[in-house]
Amino acid sequence: MDWLDYRWTRFLVIVAGAVTLDLFTKQWALQSLMPYAPLPPHPPLGVLRLVFNDQLAFSLSLPGGGRVLYAVLSMIALAAVAWIAARTPARATHYATGFALVIGGGLGNVIERVFRGQVTDFVSVGVGFNRFPTFNVADILATTGAALYLWLRVRDGVTEEGWRRTLFTLQPLPPSLRTQAPGPRAEAAPRER
Repeated sequence: MDWLDYRWTRFLVIVAGAVTLDLFTKQWALQSLMPYAPLPPHPPLGVLRLVFNDQLAFSLSLPGGGRVLYAVLSMIALAAVAWIAARTPARATHYATGFALVIGGGLGNVIERVFRGQVTDFVSVGVGFNRFPTFNVADILATTGAALYLWLRVRDGVTEEGWRRTLFTLQPLPPSLRTQAPGPRAEAAPRER
């Protein structure tokens, strides 16, 4: 892998930009929003509401879990994504963009978990009091990157067997595992009367 290659420079710029945007918005939320403010009587679809998460995603927890364990688990997951990204063929620059967004978002949350002991969340969406778990810009970036990866895999046409064999690799698929794009339709021969 040539780190001086344009593709990897672009990858690192996206990761750095994602981490910077995430940490900047979290700092803004810490300075501008009141922690755990109650929702208004009729909350709108989207609300900025500062909360803190010292557990895993969606406030899931592990027995004996803590800041160090969650940071280590996050770093292992990010290392796996980085390993997959490093195996990305040079022609697959859009895949690298998706991986960069996932890694940038994940690093933003890991940095905060290590230095603050918790993750700052401040975006709350839902209808009325039926709300999705509160999230942050890092979560948006990581989800967008994962969705981009999946969309590109579907766009590139992979059969079900191909998905099973290559979900976590971008190695070229044999033609038998690719879906065939519909070709030009053959013109029907004129009927003789």
